Amino acid sequence: RGIGGAIGDLAQAFGDIFDGIGDVFDGIGDVFRGIFGIFGNLSTLEESDWSDWADWPHAGTTTTATITGLAEGSAYQARVRANNPEGSGIWSEPSTASTTVTGSNTPPRFTSPAAFEVREPAVAVGTVAASDADSQDSVNAYQISGGADAASLRIDPISGTLEFTVAPDYENPTDADSNNDYEATVTATGGAGRRLLAATQTITVTVTDDASETAGPPAAPPEPSLVDASETSLTVQWQQPAIAGSTIAGYDVQYRPADPAGGWTGWPHTGTARRTTISGLDSNTRYQVQVRSVGRAGAGEWSQPLVATTAGNRAPLFTSPASVTVRENNTQAIRVRAVDTDAADTVSTYGITAGADQTAFEIDGMGNLAFKSAPDYDAPQDANGDNTYEEIVVAATSGRTQRIRTATQQISVAVTDDTAEAPPAPPNQHYAFEGSAIVLGWDAVAGASFYRVYYDDFFGSSCRVSSGGRASFCELLATDITGTSYTHSDPDPDSNYYWVVACSSSGCSPVDSNSPATTVRS
Repeated sequence: RGIGGAIGDLAQAFGDIFDGIGDVFDGIGDVFRGIFGIFGNLSTLEESDWSDWADWPHAGTTTTATITGLAEGSAYQARVRANNPEGSGIWSEPSTASTTVTGSNTPPRFTSPAAFEVREPAVAVGTVAASDADSQDSVNAYQISGGADAASLRIDPISGTLEFTVAPDYENPTDADSNNDYEATVTATGGAGRRLLAATQTITVTVTDDASETAGPPAAPPEPSLVDASETSLTVQWQQPAIAGSTIAGYDVQYRPADPAGGWTGWPHTGTARRTTISGLDSNTRYQVQVRSVGRAGAGEWSQPLVATTAGNRAPLFTSPASVTVRENNTQAIRVRAVDTDAADTVSTYGITAGADQTAFEIDGMGNLAFKSAPDYDAPQDANGDNTYEEIVVAATSGRTQRIRTATQQISVAVTDDTAEAPPAPPNQHYAFEGSAIVLGWDAVAGASFYRVYYDDFFGSSCRVSSGGRASFCELLATDITGTSYTHSDPDPDSNYYWVVACSSSGCSPVDSNSPATTVRS
């Protein structure tokens, strides 16, 4: 019979084989080489969508073959030809068969109701939900795919959250037949690739009337309460009014400084949430905050104002003078003093940060500013040689970590010539109490141009002042006093010792180290 007869037999055999091709094809196709040819690795069962032939390796003279690696649930064609030493014969007519599908593949099933009801003017409708019974599949997308009122609704493609695109108005319905029943078709999709299936459900959203919209504006909410206060913001919250009136659609918020009370400033707040944070405020400042409810019938009355204070973190404030006069040969210039008005902070360090004559000075942790070496009036060391040491910038730092603040002060120190004797100590030194302060007084001294007060709250009779003006076991409390009194606003609550000296361009009166001029035991 020859090659032609053999081809006929083989074609008949493969016709029988592909009658049961479901047991043969069970995977995804690859590049096939050999005697057998297979036409197409198709993604659908449409026989019109064939692609190029691929060869399948086959050796020997057996007349059966199993082609593997094909896609499940897909249609394929197969053909065969015979080979001998003379060459290859003609391909047989192709046979067509389909691979089987492993396991079931059912479309998603909706578990949420087909009917929803909302009261005007609510936007939120509800949640559309569906499940896929196939263990290897899950619902992965929702969409509104049709319906007379599809344009009035929208759905989250992942969560299935359904809502109106515009708040509905019962008195002015916009559904297709104007009966406040909005209809749309929702599609839920499950699986992926060849297992992708979809299901649809027609849903109806019925809008009901809000009878309270004719009840008038809402009542005033209770006074707001403070949740948190930062340096620049206040977080407040409030309760819904006891008598709501018409349905509350939102709240208005306004604020103003409380000291003194000025005009109100509106704070943007949207929705019905009863909490907001007002930012951009000044630190350590009292504010008033009010809220009011807004319903469909209009805005209600403002609440009673909340009075709250932002957190404070102010920089230190210098209390010592910015200029001082020192007689030559004295190293002590001035006791720099600064305070922090924030109760949580205290001044912790002093330093010299800049200035044309800064290198001539040093400052300790108590704020004592002194010449590194005693100045000589006849040989000035300041930048312009005029015995006035200028632009000495000192810094005071307070607070810790995020509350650290620094302030600076520019100080000028004038050095005078030592040409005459210093004036004597002021007589009749005395004191009096004014509240928590101590007021010192003394008699004027002829020839004195200013007075200094030295102070100690512990050692009592051990004060020493060097010829250069540096104090030991006491501190320079005040200088450049031109009157005959001084008020110590923050004395020690137990013991305070004071020494008052008179000064002129020739120097200052000596300090009697054995006996304080004024002793005060509060």
